[in-house]
Amino acid sequence: MSIFRNKKDKNDKVTLSINSNEKENKKNDIFNETKSFLQNISKLLADTVTQHHIVDNEHNVLGDLANKVKTHMNEISKLTTNTNGLTDILYNDGNKLIDITENTVDKSKCRTSNFNF
Repeated sequence: MSIFRNKKDKNDKVTLSINSNEKENKKNDIFNETKSFLQNISKLLADTVTQHHIVDNEHNVLGDLANKVKTHMNEISKLTTNTNGLTDILYNDGNKLIDITENTVDKSKCRTSNFNF
């Protein structure tokens, strides 16, 4: 019986060794999968942060452009106000010139009517 027992013990040891190797292989597989997953997540986060910085920079550029547009629009508003004021002055001066011309023509008619050739 001891012969069978020794053989059985050896078989148990071989089975335990195989089970132990399988467990170690599974642990390594899980470790490698976890490591790969974490590396992928880390790369994804790094890419996301990079994209975030790019978007932030674009917001800064858009903000600067908006400020420049605002500045130009304020300048256009001032120029429009000045142009409107100058247009009113020119309109009034034009009407005065018309009045002066009409008065001059009327005076000229009166003078020529006084002269009978």
